[in-house]
Amino acid sequence: MDHFQSPRNAVDLDEADAVGEAGSSDSPPFMVMKIRTDEGVVRAVSFRTFGCGVSIACGSALGELVNGRLLADCGTISTEDIVEALDGIPEEKRWCADLAVQALRSSLEKVKESAP
Repeated sequence: MDHFQSPRNAVDLDEADAVGEAGSSDSPPFMVMKIRTDEGVVRAVSFRTFGCGVSIACGSALGELVNGRLLADCGTISTEDIVEALDGIPEEKRWCADLAVQALRSSLEKVKESAP
C-alpha cells in the first residue's frame, strides 16, 4: 500500500537517456519508464502509468530496485523481484509487475541503441 499511496520516482525525469514504454497508450494499462545513466549505472529513474493501484506500486518498487544499479544488472530484474519487493501482490495482478519489467527492458534497449 505504501508504494501505491506514496509512489517513488513518479515524476517526469528531465534529460533522460532512454524512455521505454509498455502496453498501449491508446488503452490502459500503459507504463513509461525513463532512466538516466552515468558510466553504466542508473543514476535516476522515473515512471508514469495509466493503470490500477497495483501498477503504480509496481512502477514505484521497480524504480527503487533499479536506481543506483549497474545497467547489466538491471536486465536481470524479473516480475518475481517486484512481487517480492512489494511483499506479494494478488495473482490476478501479476500482469502489473510484468508491465513494469517490460517498460524497464524497453528503456534498457534504448540505452543500448544510443551507446556509441
